[in-house]
Amino acid sequence: MELGVSLGEMLEARDRRVSRQNELICGYNRPLICFTMNIAGEIKHNGTIDAAFFVGCREIEKRVDVLYTECSIEKTGCTAYCVSEGEAAEIKKSMVTLEDAQSVGRLYDIDVLDRSEGKLSRSIPRRCLICGNEAGICARSRAHTVAELFERANALCRENICGVLSGMAEEALLREVKATPKPGLVDRRNNGSHDDMDIGMFEKSAETLRPYFHDIVKTTFENAELAPKALMELLQEVGKRAEQAMLDITGGVNTHKGAIYTIGLLLAGCALAIDRSEKSEKILQYAGQLASTVSVQGLKADGAQRSNGQIIYDQMGIRGVRGEAESGFPHVAMTAKWLYEYKSQGMSENDSRVISLVRIMSSLDDTNLIKRGGKEGLDFAKREAERILSYSPEKAVRELYVLDDSFISMNLSPGGCADILAAGMLYNDVQCLFAE
Repeated sequence: MELGVSLGEMLEARDRRVSRQNELICGYNRPLICFTMNIAGEIKHNGTIDAAFFVGCREIEKRVDVLYTECSIEKTGCTAYCVSEGEAAEIKKSMVTLEDAQSVGRLYDIDVLDRSEGKLSRSIPRRCLICGNEAGICARSRAHTVAELFERANALCRENICGVLSGMAEEALLREVKATPKPGLVDRRNNGSHDDMDIGMFEKSAETLRPYFHDIVKTTFENAELAPKALMELLQEVGKRAEQAMLDITGGVNTHKGAIYTIGLLLAGCALAIDRSEKSEKILQYAGQLASTVSVQGLKADGAQRSNGQIIYDQMGIRGVRGEAESGFPHVAMTAKWLYEYKSQGMSENDSRVISLVRIMSSLDDTNLIKRGGKEGLDFAKREAERILSYSPEKAVRELYVLDDSFISMNLSPGGCADILAAGMLYNDVQCLFAE
């Protein structure tokens, strides 16, 4: 719930901020960056503003050598302190460039303070959020209402988040395809059990899908108040356009149909959690609610072309990725946890991904495996995954090269598991947009 703040509360927050600035400057004797969001009106933070703030924090840390950082989200707004190496004047120049580099930067209020120089000033005036004129002039003349400024700020934050999330989605797909070795799947070693696609095609496909991932987030933000079924219908239209764009760029080859579904739902769940100022734990729940409005059981329209997953459900009762989605993507949550744990143990990014893939294979009912090898192919993949997981990580990776050859000879490809791996990476990535 959004809570308004009083002038007194804002003044007290400013005093606390100045006190903390002095403590950090004196304690480190280094330049200090103090980052807040310039939001007009009584509402100083909500899920959308907070997410854009965290994006800003990431951008700052990309541009400076950080010695210490801390963030706080309070009723009076978002604040980050960043102690940095380097010259204060150069840091200020870099921060001004960040503020001016993109539209949402107009909301960034990035002060640079130094023990000897004090607070450094901008040489170029800030621009108005709405008309682009000098912000100070518009403020003094009250050219725009507080409501107009607040709505524009929210819109800039949403657009920023759309771009960030769609970029994360593309990157997750690229990291998935580059992870090597992956049994029966396209990777840097070979084309797996596929003679109609290669890693270059996957890269082009992922790039093509980025604007559609952007549209999924944007559509969700714009229609977040709708019931799940109505929102899902809108998202399906975006998904259809994405699938056609994929087929156009690949010459009719299905590189990412499953990923469009899985990643699309995850992005929509993330947008809903941000819009509703929820914790990141809600992402998978919201994704599951959307998926449940179009269950496998409901996909029996007369004359409709049956998908592979629908046919397998009718024959075996195995729900595959749709069942995974309806259940709130439990394997995505587990994958994100495995990836984090492996990284904490010092395992390389690549090895953590391929071993996480094996863990997914050991338990997920991947309908791609059933399509290519029947129930026997699925059972074989699960047994082999369990066997490999009994080894040390180093031996497990070596054994995956052998299993890759076996999968190729049997024409097996765990494409559904690959989609879950990409979704798990994305789920980890989006955590940075939420307060802990």
